Amino acid sequence: MLSTRRQLEIMVLIAISCELVGLKIGWTWYLLAVYFAALVGFGVIAGLSSRDRKRDQMARARARRSPRDLIRQENGLVQLWRRRWRTMIRFDHREPSTER
Repeated sequence: MLSTRRQLEIMVLIAISCELVGLKIGWTWYLLAVYFAALVGFGVIAGLSSRDRKRDQMARARARRSPRDLIRQENGLVQLWRRRWRTMIRFDHREPSTER
């Protein structure tokens, strides 16, 4: 996250560049561009907040699970890795290493 001072510097730079653009292309087009940029900005902010809300819902759902469910899930992952490790060893047809 940017510091407050850095955010203010960026906002001032954006404001100065927007005024220069407004002088160059005309104020009507400038105001339309600012309006659409604000719409896009609010849309991005709303999208980010909904993503955070979904992540919070998933975290709450995980927290509601019982310890028994968590242990069962962890045991399943351990068994999956053991199976994968066995197949990796079984299909490893390299020559045995002679250097020790």
